[in-house]
Amino acid sequence: MDPGRQLRPACEWLLLLLLVFLPWLEGGGTPLALFVTHTALLLLLGMILQGGRRSGAIVMNVGWEAPAGLAIVLVCVISFLGVDYFFGAFLSLWNVIVAALLALALVMMGPDGWRWRAFAVAAAGAGQAVAALMIPAPPNLTPMGTFANANQLAAYLGVCALVTAGLALDAWRRGARLRFVIFTMAAALDLAAIIRAGARGALAAVLLSGALWIAVSAHNASRRVRFGLWGALVVLAVVGAAGVAARFERLSDPYRFDRV
Repeated sequence: MDPGRQLRPACEWLLLLLLVFLPWLEGGGTPLALFVTHTALLLLLGMILQGGRRSGAIVMNVGWEAPAGLAIVLVCVISFLGVDYFFGAFLSLWNVIVAALLALALVMMGPDGWRWRAFAVAAAGAGQAVAALMIPAPPNLTPMGTFANANQLAAYLGVCALVTAGLALDAWRRGARLRFVIFTMAAALDLAAIIRAGARGALAAVLLSGALWIAVSAHNASRRVRFGLWGALVVLAVVGAAGVAARFERLSDPYRFDRV
């Protein structure tokens, strides 16, 4: 047996646990959550490098996303160099670096096991959506579930909704109708929580990303599937606009026209 492959199951399990744990404890923002996630990520990278050293090489197949991600990190580093309060700015920069390290770990591990990783993201997102729909919102605030900020919750659920929709489409193509129904309902839960939060930026991002996703990932789907996806996107735009309007009616926001 390849000694490098002996660490593979442990790396996969650690990654799955990390993906499930990430959104909890105020969206991963509490000191305990930061300690656990950062330690787990550094441990994961160490295990991947150790496994690569034993097997002889780590092959990374990357596309345009890699230089785009590096460019974003570089911009953040340049911005960090021009601030007066270095410690506070470094904490923000470190959050960007940690996200980049997680992306690096995913690339180094390769595409094997992607479906289980997507399952973990879908399950974590559904859990956060249920929490956002069930936990009462604080006075004069939008629902935020276990997160400390409703906009951060909505942004996270937007990513989860797209991943879950991808799983639903994959299940449809494979003829797994029960899984298709489950993932469709999970994606609908994510979107319902976003609409209830009335987060304009997250809703716009989901609509734009959804349109690009349908155009790129579903271009070879049947006409009925593509029609259903575009129709769902139109319904989301209408219902989402109503959710934003309801938020404006329900809450007092003196800066509603000054912020996106």
